[in-house]
Amino acid sequence: MRRRILSILLIFAIMLAMMPVSARAAATDQETAKETTTHDMLAQSIPESEVAEPMFTDGFEKVTDNKAYVNDDGKLVGKNIWIQGKAFFYEANTGSLIVTNDTTAWVVNCGDKPTENFKKLMNSIVDKDIRVFGKFTGWTDYDAPGISFLYKDEYMTTPYRIETLDNKTRISYCDYAFETPKYDKERKIGSYTFKESSAYEVEEEQQMISYNLSKDTMAYMLIQCEDLSGDEYKALNQDQLHELFVGIMEGMYPNIVYKEDVEIGGRKFHISEITMDQNGITVAIYSYMAVIDGYYYFVAVSQPFFATESYKKLIPMALGIDTVK
Repeated sequence: MRRRILSILLIFAIMLAMMPVSARAAATDQETAKETTTHDMLAQSIPESEVAEPMFTDGFEKVTDNKAYVNDDGKLVGKNIWIQGKAFFYEANTGSLIVTNDTTAWVVNCGDKPTENFKKLMNSIVDKDIRVFGKFTGWTDYDAPGISFLYKDEYMTTPYRIETLDNKTRISYCDYAFETPKYDKERKIGSYTFKESSAYEVEEEQQMISYNLSKDTMAYMLIQCEDLSGDEYKALNQDQLHELFVGIMEGMYPNIVYKEDVEIGGRKFHISEITMDQNGITVAIYSYMAVIDGYYYFVAVSQPFFATESYKKLIPMALGIDTVK
């Protein structure tokens, strides 16, 4: 690994996280130290009821013995692993996130060319309990074991990411490559006027619009609209129509990761994330559904494995609403 000049802040963060001993010394002496399991440590900072089981763990080995990685002689480098701990400190200049795990500090490689959007996301998880799914990169210049989750050529086949313990926040290479678009156009679909970016590749078919959101990642947005003026809908009120379409979607796609009904700007939206298999690739569909002025709307983004934070926010941007879920 290329030698880097350590920032004073980053050195201080590692020292503070691991006081009074370094990561290597702590692991060496762990037989005589009072044991504190990862689960016990995390239980002090997050309610047990909010902890969700991690998804997409196949192919990853959970780190239960820090000593094996602290003392590794290079044989474990490149191994797919996942760690659990508290995000202690992020420094954009060195592209490093410090995660404290039992008596060990881990250094998460976060890339050397972060966008403002990516830096904001990384700072948002500081002080939170997280999991990191990535590759072991060996002993780092920061005198701590390293892990990386940013792999441009593998993000479609392997679910490398950072996630909070409730599985509601996920950050991946898709966020690192993401450029916040400028929504400089409008398009009326049914009775609703959506905002859109001239940077997107657009395909239109009747009451359905699809957008290719990125040249660097497989991410798409779909806006679908259905006219509810037909006789089959006339006997149903707004809430009944809402429940009808929610039930149809859940019947078609039973693998529901997350769902909730929220009210935004006086309108009822159903927000959900589901997963499905598409040509051997697990695809996540994160969507907002609503009945608005006589039309049913389904607005969704799709990505490999799971929805990430940068792409989730594109839906409220397209809808022109302020509340981001």
